[in-house]
Amino acid sequence: ARPHTCTTISVDPRRSRLTLNVTVLDVDDNSPVFSQQSYHVNLPENSPKDTVSLQLKATDPDLNSNLRYRIGTESLDPEITELFHVHPITGELVVLRGLDFEALNKSDATFTLTVEAVDMEGGTIVTTVLASDADPAGTPAGLVNYRVDQQTHSYSATIFDVEKETGHVITRVNLNEEPNLKFSLVVVAYDHGEPVKENTTLVEITVLQPSVIPVFTQEEYRFPPVSEEAAVGTLVGAIKAAAVNQTIVYSIVDGNQGHIFTLNKTSGEISTAKALDYETKSTYILKVEADSSFNLRAPSKTNTAKVVIDVRDENDHPPVFTKPLYIGGVAENAKTFTSVLQVQA
Repeated sequence: ARPHTCTTISVDPRRSRLTLNVTVLDVDDNSPVFSQQSYHVNLPENSPKDTVSLQLKATDPDLNSNLRYRIGTESLDPEITELFHVHPITGELVVLRGLDFEALNKSDATFTLTVEAVDMEGGTIVTTVLASDADPAGTPAGLVNYRVDQQTHSYSATIFDVEKETGHVITRVNLNEEPNLKFSLVVVAYDHGEPVKENTTLVEITVLQPSVIPVFTQEEYRFPPVSEEAAVGTLVGAIKAAAVNQTIVYSIVDGNQGHIFTLNKTSGEISTAKALDYETKSTYILKVEADSSFNLRAPSKTNTAKVVIDVRDENDHPPVFTKPLYIGGVAENAKTFTSVLQVQA
């Protein structure tokens, strides 16, 4: 922000002098720019693990820009991601393991990869995708990450992206599209097992008509079922609303008896606040509200949406007998397979 001072002076005694301070606010309207359009690196084959092969540098003239570096989704070839890593903050391109020219599966041992610099302050979260993996947690096969399918709906892929770890679908550029225009985006969820397993989902995004009243992206949200064994704090899903020149505050206004769920008032993320039990309740229906009333210069504007959360049943209860003790009797001359007593569980 740059302050400017304007002073008006009048010799007319019936007039007064006024000093007017005008502050010009910065808008995030610039994209990061690399210091070079392309980089070429020659790397000795005996370079050890964690060797910094290149220092990438991008700049953004916007104030308070928050740049993060990453390998572009079009370069997510397993061979590349196994060999190289870009530090998200420093921009250092690092070798992940020792290189052996003869062992590489390429005749010329040349790798081409795309690196992106993303202003994390500029990306608006549109929605969040979630995928679960039945493989054991903490193992490569159980680790789920996300990327955009660049081939399907390629134009949408230039407008939107997905955060690798969180599943947040974000804007890559400042939108300047007509209201009611729809975008289709294919998001891939993949694990790190051998072989890599993946699945896709379709995300449909509609550009909303500008409104001073918060408008939700959906009238009803239904997230993937959450396990009754999910730890407290597990992310269930995220809601999203927008309004012209308004910052939205989210809240749960109905259906959260017992405070089972918590809603982040700024991000719209819904998480578990207490342990779930399928046998106690298998479905929760929440009423959520988007409110711009905290802006004291404007009247309160609110809107609501419905959120349906299903609890997935797990085998978490052992059989229980109907009685703690059963007593029976049998004659000493009873035949084989004579019924003595019936127990129930």
